Amino acid sequence: KQWYQRRVRGSSVPGFLVLWLVDGRGLRACAFMALQILPTYVIDMAVYSEIEGGWHPYITGLAVAGGMYYFGLEGAIIGPLVICILKFTINLYDVLFNSVGGGGDVSQPAEDAVSE
Repeated sequence: KQWYQRRVRGSSVPGFLVLWLVDGRGLRACAFMALQILPTYVIDMAVYSEIEGGWHPYITGLAVAGGMYYFGLEGAIIGPLVICILKFTINLYDVLFNSVGGGGDVSQPAEDAVSE
């Protein structure tokens, strides 16, 4: 099982128990549990299989929380945008300096150097 499938199931269990044991709504509790678990098998796998090289979702959650702390409700958008710009800048730096001869192994001598 993937980590996000365990997390969703683990977070929906208290809600299931409250609906079933406290409120006495067994059918709604089962529907709640099914609606929490089924999307993780269908939607999450489709979305996460398309993402390559992304950061951990924990970073995105921190970006949303930090953005909302500093910017209010708009921070839910601004925080992840700042993280995306940071990720883009890091990737651009990596591509530019590793593809233009600046990122090679400096411990190896250059091939065109004259050795006597």
